[in-house]
Amino acid sequence: MELLREMFVHNVGRGMSIKAACKRTAFWAANDVHDSISTGENLRESLSRLGFRDVDLLVKKINQSDYGDQAREIPEFKFPDQISKNLFFIITEPGGVGGVPTPDCIASNLPKGREPTKEELKAAWEKCAKK
Repeated sequence: MELLREMFVHNVGRGMSIKAACKRTAFWAANDVHDSISTGENLRESLSRLGFRDVDLLVKKINQSDYGDQAREIPEFKFPDQISKNLFFIITEPGGVGGVPTPDCIASNLPKGREPTKEELKAAWEKCAKK
């Protein structure tokens, strides 16, 4: 999950809200998986490389899901294929992927009234990823 955590911290550092940074991180992960698969890596290897937990369960969820028209609700994201679309929606659903924290959990573990530091963002991600 280190790659995802670092991308999340980077996105918050660029001025995104916690929720927007989580969505952008999920979109990045979905596209990274798509790119890896297009160059010959299999889905399980790609997910493992990104640090996802319960890879077998995640592969099963991706293959059994069909989010169809839900992507229209997020016009800023264009998905190159069904696998990347499914992965994005699975990651962004509460409880969708073990080890990927929800924006609400992260926000509840950050200081109030000021911008969090990178260290605080990383610590909040790690604390929530263990739930």
